[in-house]
Amino acid sequence: MTQELTTPQPVQIRVLEELKKDNRLPALVAAVESVKAPESVKEEVVTNFADFFERIERYVTPAFALIVADETEKEKMFDAAQAVTALKGLEKSLTAKHGELKEDALRYGQTLDAAKRAALALIQPAIEHLKAQAEYIERKEAVRVEALRVERYALILPYIETVPMPWPNWGAMTKTEFQDNLAYFQEKSRQIEAERLARIEREKAEREELGRLRKEQAEKDALIAKAQAAQREAEREMAIAKQAAERAEQDAKQAIANHFKDYGKPVDQIIAETKESRQTDREKLRAYGDAILQVQCAPIQDPAMRKVLQDVKILLGKIDKFIEDKTKP
Repeated sequence: MTQELTTPQPVQIRVLEELKKDNRLPALVAAVESVKAPESVKEEVVTNFADFFERIERYVTPAFALIVADETEKEKMFDAAQAVTALKGLEKSLTAKHGELKEDALRYGQTLDAAKRAALALIQPAIEHLKAQAEYIERKEAVRVEALRVERYALILPYIETVPMPWPNWGAMTKTEFQDNLAYFQEKSRQIEAERLARIEREKAEREELGRLRKEQAEKDALIAKAQAAQREAEREMAIAKQAAERAEQDAKQAIANHFKDYGKPVDQIIAETKESRQTDREKLRAYGDAILQVQCAPIQDPAMRKVLQDVKILLGKIDKFIEDKTKP
């Protein structure tokens, strides 16, 4: 069943054509002709505003010819005031007419909108229903694909956080395609997890090795510090011993000087002579020791006595060292 839509017949257009033909009210004609509107609309506007424009021309044209030159031209001032009052009244009437016509146009547009909405409210449900019937197979397939997508998504979900993956329509895949994708993601996830665990172990080993190296370095630093401290202590003790020796030497020299001050010789000369005398005496003792070693003992028969003789020879063999130790300067 079809429905024919017809448009209303246009009104007879007279006023606008007459104005253009007679070249009257050119401002009004130019204004309506500047708008792309149906001729019927232009005609209606001209019909409603032609009288206003005619009355405006009667005031505006002579208005600019009225010029007051000085204060004596009271009549011109009065005429100007009267013209202002008339034009303001005309302005007010024009504004009211415009508002009235525009309100009608607005209501007309609102009525059109309401009629369109009512018509669409009847049409759209029918279209949707008929589309659903025409696309029955597609809708059923879409439901199946969506259910399959949800089911497969639950299988893929455990691997989403670990494996970067595209986001295809899982439900639209064949069973083989999905199984291949699932196997890939499972293997990739296993590899990523293995790499993660290996990285953790590697980082742990690196931390332990770094700790060991730091400990070794700390122990080395401690040993070096201890050795340096011991060296400083030894140097300090050596310095103290040196100072003590120097003081002892000075004290000895002073004691010798005090002892031999009446000899009339310098202390260094006395010390040198003393050393020379001690060396001569040492040589005498060594010669005496050598002489003792040269003395031969008569034969001894008793084994015990021979053992005593052997011990005596050992002791006599140490006499040289004994003399050296006892006669050190």
